[in-house]
Amino acid sequence: MYTNVWSVTRNGSQILGVQTNDTTAGPNGFIPLNPGGRVILSAGSFASPRILFRSGIGPSDQISLVQGDATASKYLPAKADWINLPVGDNVSDNPSINVSSFVQN
Repeated sequence: MYTNVWSVTRNGSQILGVQTNDTTAGPNGFIPLNPGGRVILSAGSFASPRILFRSGIGPSDQISLVQGDATASKYLPAKADWINLPVGDNVSDNPSINVSSFVQN
């Protein structure tokens, strides 16, 4: 609970684990993947692409923005290891707003 994933840590295209804000979860918040393990990102339509951008996966213009953030850039792989994919293209969310009226006599 209250653990945020900053990025997936990888070597090339191989995922090694996830980097979190919880330093009790592993060394410096790193949680390694078990052999043959997988990572499933399920952080919503905006946060999942953000995690991928912080992992060096996505459009290079978005990853370049991560480079300018001192906190996020420390987990970013070298530019040679960026994977240019159309992550986040045509992303939209479906917010729900409930309006109710209350009349008191």
